[in-house]
Amino acid sequence: MSLIELMISMVIGLVIIGGLLAVYSNSTGTTATAKSQSEMNEEAQYVLRILANQIQQAGYNPINRGRTTLNPLIGGFPVFACTSGFSNATTAANASALTCSGTGTSAGLAITYEADTKNTRPTAGGVPTNCLGNGLVQQTDAGSGETYYVAENRYYVKNNALYCAGTETTIQEQPLADNVESIQVTLGTAHPTNGTKFVAGYLTPTEVGPASGVVTTGVDANLVALTPEQRWGKVVSVRICIIMRSEKEILQESAAYYGCDSSAASTTSTSDKYLRRAYVRTIAIRNRMASAS
Repeated sequence: MSLIELMISMVIGLVIIGGLLAVYSNSTGTTATAKSQSEMNEEAQYVLRILANQIQQAGYNPINRGRTTLNPLIGGFPVFACTSGFSNATTAANASALTCSGTGTSAGLAITYEADTKNTRPTAGGVPTNCLGNGLVQQTDAGSGETYYVAENRYYVKNNALYCAGTETTIQEQPLADNVESIQVTLGTAHPTNGTKFVAGYLTPTEVGPASGVVTTGVDANLVALTPEQRWGKVVSVRICIIMRSEKEILQESAAYYGCDSSAASTTSTSDKYLRRAYVRTIAIRNRMASAS
């Protein structure tokens, strides 16, 4: 074999090896993307299942065994939310004391309902629990002396994870799921005056208004005359949108994605190689559909 033939053979070999490496690289990238998409789908379904289960129980507040009054800790706030998250998620005594951050990019959601051994996983001693699995503090009805428990769980995003703060003797927080970049909330509200229990439209938490104080600008005009309890008592469904992010940066270059506003693609910095996807679910507040008037 001459030197020229040898060089030609080497070039052909290098071309073949380069092609095989390109195929391998593309296959590896495709596999990594598919794996990340599958993981995101599983994590998103887990997060949505947690939130949906809680929202469906919001406002559960039975009157039984001679109880003379509704649970005072539930009141008009079976659901409360802030567009930009809570500023006091781990310190507010109850939902009516929660305040909105005003600077965050992810919503906060508080769910309140009467807890029992059927709608929570009780402790070994038979005490209903909050979202962290910790036993709740027993309450007593002033009129009948009947005892009961209240679960008031607060969900929000922190450090790219879904957190929950559960009220008990002291308020504690704990991550429930990773790779959650943000939560956005819109609220299906019943008509403020005609007494119907159906969704008349969807509003942001800001448009429904704060949990206390005088209504200021930004609140929907039809709700301005109502008290905070009345305004939030009109909420009969919750639309949740979560933005999930891949665990690692797997993209070759930054890519736009459709977020919670599906009409416009969200962009990231040129150095951001994370894969993202929005997941949306609408959940009816079953215990409020008959009491939104």
